[in-house]
Amino acid sequence: MCLAGREKEQVRKDIGRNRYFTPPQAIEYGLIDRIVQPEDAVAIEEKNYELLLQQANAQQKGQQRVPAGASAEGGY
Repeated sequence: MCLAGREKEQVRKDIGRNRYFTPPQAIEYGLIDRIVQPEDAVAIEEKNYELLLQQANAQQKGQQRVPAGASAEGGY
């Protein structure tokens, strides 16, 4: 199996020790595809994870009670 264009054992050897890569080195090695800059437009979806957890727990118990007006999308 090849990882980052290298054999598994070579990757394990290279990364298994305290080896640090600069972002350009990580691209060259094949660990990452690109470097995200602060000015890059990166979509971050806001979710209400507490509500999602409550909903998942309620589903597991067979009760789908969600507080009126609550939505998992768009925060609290």
